[in-house]
Amino acid sequence: MERVIIEVPPESFLVSVATCPNGHSLLDPSVKLGGHAAIAILARQGAIEETIFLNPWYGNHEVQGGAGFVVGSVVSLHCPHCKVSLTANGDQCVHCDAPMANLKLPNGGVAQACTRVGCYYHRLRIQDSGERLARFLFGE
Repeated sequence: MERVIIEVPPESFLVSVATCPNGHSLLDPSVKLGGHAAIAILARQGAIEETIFLNPWYGNHEVQGGAGFVVGSVVSLHCPHCKVSLTANGDQCVHCDAPMANLKLPNGGVAQACTRVGCYYHRLRIQDSGERLARFLFGE
């Protein structure tokens, strides 16, 4: 498969649908960040377990919660509903080598985030048919 890299300016893409591997929504409409439903994730580090909330604007690093987590350490991220791990199989952060977490997006897309506290590396993978991608890129 050919790899196409598209640079997305911070806060130009709103994550309005994100699920765990079991299909549970990760959006929590009761918590608003950036004016929209926040992404809720259960984070664990040793004896600490806390639901953290991420700003749904891609590239915005605002997080509510998680103040007790040690900067530089790796946390495990899970679905707050079914507790399934969000860790990506084999995907590592290109900056710090920590595991990446996956948030499933519609049509096979994935938003990934580094699991190391304080590392803000993330990436967006959009998997789509060539026809839809061409319309997206070239307006055809």
